[in-house]
Amino acid sequence: MLCKPLTIEEIQRIVSDTGEAARRAYEAGVDVIDIHGHTGYLVDQFMSSCWNRRTDQYGGTTENRCRFAAELIVAIKQNAPGLPVSFRISVNHRFEGGRKGAETQEIVQHLERAGIDLLICDDGSYEAMDYVFPPYYLGDDCMVSAAEAVKPVVSIPVAACGNITPSSGEKILARGAADMIGIGRGLIADPYIIRKIEAGQAARIRPCIRCNQLCTGNAFNGKAIGCAVNPEVAHEADRVLTRTDAPKRIVIVGAGPAGLEAARVAGLRGHTVDVYEKESRIGGVLYPAATPDFKRELRKMIDWWRGELAELPHVTVHLGTEISPDSAELDDADEIIVATGSHPLHPPIPGMDKPIVMEVIDAHTGGEPGKRVIVCGGGLSGSDLGLELAQDGHEVTVVEMLDEIARDMLFLNRISLLRSMAEHDVRILTGHKVKQITDTGVVVEGPDGETTLEADTVVVAFGVRPAQELTEELDKVSAGAPFAARMTQPQVHPVGDCVAPRKVGDAINDTYELAFRL
Repeated sequence: MLCKPLTIEEIQRIVSDTGEAARRAYEAGVDVIDIHGHTGYLVDQFMSSCWNRRTDQYGGTTENRCRFAAELIVAIKQNAPGLPVSFRISVNHRFEGGRKGAETQEIVQHLERAGIDLLICDDGSYEAMDYVFPPYYLGDDCMVSAAEAVKPVVSIPVAACGNITPSSGEKILARGAADMIGIGRGLIADPYIIRKIEAGQAARIRPCIRCNQLCTGNAFNGKAIGCAVNPEVAHEADRVLTRTDAPKRIVIVGAGPAGLEAARVAGLRGHTVDVYEKESRIGGVLYPAATPDFKRELRKMIDWWRGELAELPHVTVHLGTEISPDSAELDDADEIIVATGSHPLHPPIPGMDKPIVMEVIDAHTGGEPGKRVIVCGGGLSGSDLGLELAQDGHEVTVVEMLDEIARDMLFLNRISLLRSMAEHDVRILTGHKVKQITDTGVVVEGPDGETTLEADTVVVAFGVRPAQELTEELDKVSAGAPFAARMTQPQVHPVGDCVAPRKVGDAINDTYELAFRL
């Protein structure tokens, strides 16, 4: 269906309907009414010269293009007397030909004259969707420049938003870049941010990892909103952690995301919990995965779990302790939760044992790749590493057998990833299969036949497989025991990647549900 310009009568009807909606909101007792004037929706289309082609009183000059927004503001004010009205505006559309800061500076002055009380400033549009829901690739405070561009030309309060944390927000306010701070997804991850700051417990704020997986991602897929790090979102009524009347001794094997969340929830329920981790640190695969600077909030989750577990007197974490089926640490356990994670997947490719080869985890945790790096495998792990290495000055090529990289990533995040990789000159070879690794590079096969790629280091990131050995061995022990003994043996619960490799949010949410039931 072709679009057509709204008639004057249709515009007036929208303004009238908006006023009626404001009246209902006012009578319902809302505190603030916000006008959605960004991202290329109707109000933004009227204001922007890149979209508004009208030649009547609603088009042409900046004042005319702002007329529709101004009439909406007046209608809301008349129907909701005394209520503050805020306006969210895209200062920079972030696409070629879209609105930039100078045009927006003129617009906001017209909005102020129309009676708006607060401007909430961000960037983006449907042509640059990742700025609308900024993923971790965009970093901290990624749209504060929008507020900084607007604040000098208006006298009303200006709010900044976009990957702002409480600590970075304080700095923004201190330097006068904005008058207010807007945090959205962070309040989904932890709705008690303000309460914790007031109580001097800022370190206990659960970080938003900016993954967009279960909040924005669920919304786009028509599902109820959730959160990768806060499994109580949308379950506030049925997931209330209370102390159990029948405390148990629970053993958890593995201190990755699944194991740590299981320990936290079981500890809050009043169980005695012992967590055994074979490494000298907690975090599991999250630790190497979060080494890039753009994943610092993911890295903070490890510190958050450490702090939360320290507050639980009956939870103990034992580092440097590997558990086998006959380990004494399993004695007297009522429940065993196996969270042993995964192993790297090694396809039968000649040359995988060459000195030039480095595991993707090793590349994150102390390995020293050479100048020219070929990353074999363009999944999330390989793609993120490729970007990280390129940002550090390496010449990077990512080889992927499929027709696109990071294909299982939420499309919003993938937009940012691909743009960042292009900005850092990462070469991407899709539709190419690794045939052999040599002493000096990789032989790949693509649509035009075989090609040899020269490199100083070859990083293998072919994916992972579940680490199911302990679960299988414990099941064998149970199956081989006499019937009477089997009745008294602890139940074994595999969780996280040792069941099936998946995203961190899935592991956390599934593990919460398990520990909640124990």
